[in-house]
Amino acid sequence: MKNAATRGAAHAAVFAALLMPALVSADGLVPCGGHGEPVCELKHLIQMGNGVINFLIQFAVLVAVVLLAIGGFKLVLSRGNAGAMEEAKSRIWNVFIGFLIILLAYLVVETILSVLTGGGFDTWRLK
Repeated sequence: MKNAATRGAAHAAVFAALLMPALVSADGLVPCGGHGEPVCELKHLIQMGNGVINFLIQFAVLVAVVLLAIGGFKLVLSRGNAGAMEEAKSRIWNVFIGFLIILLAYLVVETILSVLTGGGFDTWRLK
């Protein structure tokens, strides 16, 4: 029985990995060098870095939503079992804290870049 559960989890992980790029729009990370696109320059490297950061933030939102849903289901399915309820609440709080850390890290990086470059929060949106 354990082997079947492991295979089911592996199949779900492969399916999720194949579906993730479509869900978070992974296309367009490299803004140059393709057919009909300009020749790559330094500003395109910066734009690509911005695209990767935005992709990772979108991916973090998706993961946080899935983990919150799992925690919510575990909380509902605990049926008054104190240990299961505490585990579910702990999972939900860990997701909130982790996502808050991700957003604060993004804010710190954007603030430092705006101070160093003299631009606002639109520093990375080069034309």
